Amino acid sequence: MPEWIVSAIQARKTTEYSAGPSPSDAGKRERAYAERALTNAANKVAASPRGSWNTELNTAAFCMGTLIARGWIGAATVEGRLHDAARACGLFADDGERAARSTIKSGIEAGTKEPHADLPNREWNPAEPPERETAKQDPSTWHRGTFSAPDLQTMEFPPFAWIVQDILPAEGAALLCSRPKFGKSWLALDLCLGCAADRFILGTIKPRQGDVLYLALEDSKRRLQRRMTKLLPFGSKWSERLRLTTEWRRLHEGGLEDIRAWHDHTKEKGGKPILVVVDVLAKVRKPTRPGTPQYEADYEALTGITKLANELGIAILVVHHVRKMQADDLMEMVSGTYGITGAVDTILVMANKPSGTVLDIRGRDAEQAELAIEFEKLSCRWRILGDAAEVHLSEQQSKILAALRQAGEPLGAADLEKITEIKRDTLGKALYRLANEGTIKRVGRGLYAMPEWQPPPEGPKAHSGKSGKPHRPLPDSLPESNPDENIKKNDTSGKSGSSGSLSTPSTVAEPAALPVQTLPEVPEVPEWAQAADKTAEFETPKSGNGKRALPELPDLPACLRRAPKGGHPAEGLPPGQAMARVFVREIWPPSLGPEGDDVFDIDPRWRQ
Repeated sequence: MPEWIVSAIQARKTTEYSAGPSPSDAGKRERAYAERALTNAANKVAASPRGSWNTELNTAAFCMGTLIARGWIGAATVEGRLHDAARACGLFADDGERAARSTIKSGIEAGTKEPHADLPNREWNPAEPPERETAKQDPSTWHRGTFSAPDLQTMEFPPFAWIVQDILPAEGAALLCSRPKFGKSWLALDLCLGCAADRFILGTIKPRQGDVLYLALEDSKRRLQRRMTKLLPFGSKWSERLRLTTEWRRLHEGGLEDIRAWHDHTKEKGGKPILVVVDVLAKVRKPTRPGTPQYEADYEALTGITKLANELGIAILVVHHVRKMQADDLMEMVSGTYGITGAVDTILVMANKPSGTVLDIRGRDAEQAELAIEFEKLSCRWRILGDAAEVHLSEQQSKILAALRQAGEPLGAADLEKITEIKRDTLGKALYRLANEGTIKRVGRGLYAMPEWQPPPEGPKAHSGKSGKPHRPLPDSLPESNPDENIKKNDTSGKSGSSGSLSTPSTVAEPAALPVQTLPEVPEVPEWAQAADKTAEFETPKSGNGKRALPELPDLPACLRRAPKGGHPAEGLPPGQAMARVFVREIWPPSLGPEGDDVFDIDPRWRQ
């Protein structure tokens, strides 16, 4: 083996496994404590199951970093032991050695910022729990972080500010939720450009100006360039205050510390960090361990972001999704448990409702509101139309008025529902409001018309609106008739012969004779058919009424006759019905079809 390889390996072992310098004030007890902690952490990483290797490695590095900050153990020793543990569990085979080293380094760096507390005094009573002894050592622990009401009364805070007025506060964590491919990423990017490039957003709103960090974790650089070219004016200079990235560490693996580092770096350069947009939550949240309650996992996923946003005094907007199942309350559509919505300060939900697209706003500092919004496909930008109740009701009112004007007559709720395609509950509210305002008028039960509509002389016809066929109004005027049209006036004067006397009609013209239609001659009815109408005059073989016998009827072929099934058809029937059954059965021509098609065969009993 070449000597340079041997020397490199020896140097590497010396660097990784040397105990490293220890501060003089680190006692034997602290060093022993750190060695034992490192052994336990390395064993836990080596025995961790697949899927949790990276998490366990980062946690172990963070814990050991707190001990390194106190000087109880060397950083090289920790890195070497954790490096071997990562190799033993199989992390190198999946993610590679470079990724494992990066995880160890980031965990140690984060741990060194939070040094470990002093070890408790060894002179404590074994009969008492350690925590009780600790409380005795520092009885004023509960005072830390508390304040009195008068102190709170005299505290001074900067004025409350907004990133977007009445929508997104300038401090705290917020959620922006919608279904996939709804356009929330367009809104998030437009918000970042508006804050960094002094542009209007959502129509006529000017957001707060400052430096912005946009984590576009679901996009590529090519897509970001194309979208920004679409949103910004052609030939404009892109702002230096907007920082973008398509890769970011998970929150528990150093992602929160990276946000803090960006904030501090921007301030050092004289910038004004105000907003961080994380697109999307699933890319940065900590994976849920098996057996962990879902509510606790969801709450923990956003607790760190909320705490960091309030600590730094900036807004962190996290993009999230909604579930497929619909709900009356849009807050219930946010994917996950109530731990997601409970851990943040503001929730913004974009969704489609039967009345139109809305932006629902809920928050601890923002008043509840529901705004009507619209996506302009030409510019790929969202625009606020106004309050959802007023805007959508105005659209519905326009449809109702147009339908009534076009019909020119009263219409019922069912007819208006079919014409306007507005749901019945919403339609009823709109009709009630229009009628109270006098825009339309009620002309009957469930009937509405325009104010200028006048009923016909006999009044409007009753129309429930359920049939879907509106009645036709009567004509405004009927054609007048002239009763003297066929009357001739007498040319001569009356009996008095005076010129002033009234003349009386003497002759009435006879109306013209109507043409008489000649009916065709009816063929003579056969004698056997006439006998059927006079059954009472004849004697049947079974009735015995003492009258003359009927003439013989022509026989039908055997194939057309229905064979009797036995039993007399008149058994068990009253005398009148019995005579009718006998007549139909034996005198009337038999049916030529199957049983049951004879119009007289209404009782199945005499078919048996």
